Amino acid sequence: MLVKADRQEELRHLIAFLNGPEVAAICAGAAFPALHPEVDNRLPDNAVFKWIGWDYVKNNDFKALIADTNSAFLLAFQGGAE
Repeated sequence: MLVKADRQEELRHLIAFLNGPEVAAICAGAAFPALHPEVDNRLPDNAVFKWIGWDYVKNNDFKALIADTNSAFLLAFQGGAE
């Protein structure tokens, strides 16, 4: 999360909420690992996180990937794909 320095005080309650255990628990419950130390992500002891890598980031158009992903999701969600 990025917050402009001059808006931190104004947004402190929202920042605290989004970084708090409630939102982290929601994320963990949806199989999206949270970094909050009070939340159990229910991952196996040997679980690791993988990063796609800077080469992939540098060599792909993320706006196009997001658009393609959203289109595929909407098509499946609306029943257009099996």
